Amino acid sequence: MSSSSTTTIDPALLSTHIESKYVTLSITAWVMYEIISTMGDSIDLFWMHNRWSVFKILFFVNRISVVLTVIDVTIVNFAPFESSYDCIVATWIQFVLSVFIISIVAFTLASRIFALWRGNYIVLGILFLVMTANILNYLFIYGGALYRAPVKLGQAPFTGCCLVAQSNVMWVVFANTLSFEALSIGLIIYKAWPIARQRGIQTPLFTLLLEDGIGYYLSFTISKLFIVGAIYFPTPISNVILPSYFSVPIASMAVNRLFIRLQRVMVQGPTFTEYTTANIATFHITSNESRSGSSGGGSVPKEVITIGGTGRVRARRHHDDVFSEGDIELATAEDLHDAYPHRDSTLAHTATAESVAHTTESKARSLV
Repeated sequence: MSSSSTTTIDPALLSTHIESKYVTLSITAWVMYEIISTMGDSIDLFWMHNRWSVFKILFFVNRISVVLTVIDVTIVNFAPFESSYDCIVATWIQFVLSVFIISIVAFTLASRIFALWRGNYIVLGILFLVMTANILNYLFIYGGALYRAPVKLGQAPFTGCCLVAQSNVMWVVFANTLSFEALSIGLIIYKAWPIARQRGIQTPLFTLLLEDGIGYYLSFTISKLFIVGAIYFPTPISNVILPSYFSVPIASMAVNRLFIRLQRVMVQGPTFTEYTTANIATFHITSNESRSGSSGGGSVPKEVITIGGTGRVRARRHHDDVFSEGDIELATAEDLHDAYPHRDSTLAHTATAESVAHTTESKARSLV
């Protein structure tokens, strides 16, 4: 009887088990802190505005999903499960919630790329295929591995349980995810960088897309590489970090910040000018040096319309002997009025300015 009641416990294994609990609690505490610390922004920027949109719905679904996820992960790691069925149910709840979060993350990145690359159907089509493959691979490959995984219940003094998911094609999920993230940040940088890096011109929307995109990419990619390394190159630290499921909360919290920062620009930072009613970005009209071109040998000042410094559109203005072309770049209202304090307000009604304003506003609003 005495021999059966005494069980030899590996001190190193128990120490690793305890450290994994600390990591899980740390991730849970961090997520709760993020949710509480951004509660004011959640109320001011989202709840206080009556207009519902896909953007707003995804924001709240993401917050609810990540809270439920870390709670479920904590239960899976700490509860003294006596039944395999309870462990399976808890693990599958965790899986379903992670699918929600991964889908929200993918849609959020895709919406930003769509706003920047609207009209380029080849690029958007490739992005859509990679994004869809990313979600489906996680859903079926990882889900299938969980379905076939044996259940491992912790015996005292060990707590919690796990489904040991193993698959020969699990690497496809990681490769697809990293490819989608790399493609997303590459497309964002390619479009936003030439505009955001301009000197003397304020482009808050494009700067935000660039900074947030790079920040998200680094945080998510580093966390995902940790997971890949822990699985395929196991070390003593693998059993510490893997049970925390930390890559999903990191992605969710990063997207939570993306939602808030973008909504703050859209809600609290509108600018208006006499040239356009667009509240996403205003236009800065700058004249170039005079160019020769009149039949009398004189010089006529000309403008070149450039949206964000990426494209060139020439336009003739009726009954305007001063400007025949113009530079239009993203700027603030103050920049606009400082540049042209004596400009006639009738320019507000030109067809070119209204057309450019409508196009840029619709592209920016597609983010939300």
